[in-house]
Amino acid sequence: KTEATDATDGDKESAGDQAMEVNEEDEHGGLPVEQAWDKEKMLRPLRTDPPKYLWKDASPETAVETTSLNPFAMEKPKVATWVPEKIHLSAIDWAAFKQIRNKDIISHFSVYGPSYVEWLGDVSCNVCFEDKHTAARALWNLSNEIPTPVPDSILNGTQDGVSNNGDGGKDEIPDLGNMTWRFGKRPIRKVANDRYGRRGTTARILMRVATSEDTLVERPNSWPAPPGGFSSTSVLGPESDYAPKKGQKGKQAQKHKQQQQKQQQRRGSKSKKKRQRGGNGDDRQKGRENNTESLMDRGLSSGRAGFSVEELEKERARKKQKVNES
Repeated sequence: KTEATDATDGDKESAGDQAMEVNEEDEHGGLPVEQAWDKEKMLRPLRTDPPKYLWKDASPETAVETTSLNPFAMEKPKVATWVPEKIHLSAIDWAAFKQIRNKDIISHFSVYGPSYVEWLGDVSCNVCFEDKHTAARALWNLSNEIPTPVPDSILNGTQDGVSNNGDGGKDEIPDLGNMTWRFGKRPIRKVANDRYGRRGTTARILMRVATSEDTLVERPNSWPAPPGGFSSTSVLGPESDYAPKKGQKGKQAQKHKQQQQKQQQRRGSKSKKKRQRGGNGDDRQKGRENNTESLMDRGLSSGRAGFSVEELEKERARKKQKVNES
């Protein structure tokens, strides 16, 4: 009974910790969901949306048309299904997400104990969990629902903090909420420096339940060229997908050159001081050698009074004379 009670108390504490975390996230709200459409046109070719018959507003007719069998077909058509044990991620910040690795994603979902990560490309992957219930809690608590239909502020391009980047036009902006996408409350953060990137890099993400089509059938032989602002030696963020302008690039190069010159000047001054110290040491050594030579020239007599050989001999003679007299 005691063991059962302790286990129950432990479950209550862990559930309480999770509830506290959920409340804190709900309290802060996370990033504005309107940012889900940021850079949408650039990332559309790299994003994998669920089939239409899995969308929220999918009609029964659409499902029937998709799943109906052709009597003359040799094979049954493959119908995509949900895989509730997995969460599919698609990055919004391409350059920053290229620095992200397994340990960063595992750290982001650490409260919910993810098992492993399946990489599907530069901007997409699946996060796998032990069961569908844990995956559902992670998806619900770490993301916000995207409104559907698309808000007028997005269609008109007037929402603060949203960069359509020339997407423009009502028909060109997809209804991400209807496609079952959700927007991550906070970006994935790189937790440590490595050869792929720098600690502190952040990448915003879209999240949804994975489908049976979210798989890497064959490893590609080539990858798309990274965005112009990508670097593995800098901390990247939402604005890093765009290469700096010519003027900005020139200023950055000039600033870098000035910093290098300052470093070289500092190194030169340090080496000069070392040389000066070395010269003074040689002079001191020479002085010691001259002093030693002068002492040797004086024979066995010491430079300190009372310790010369002559004085010692005189002292011995006095002692002998006293002994003889006695």
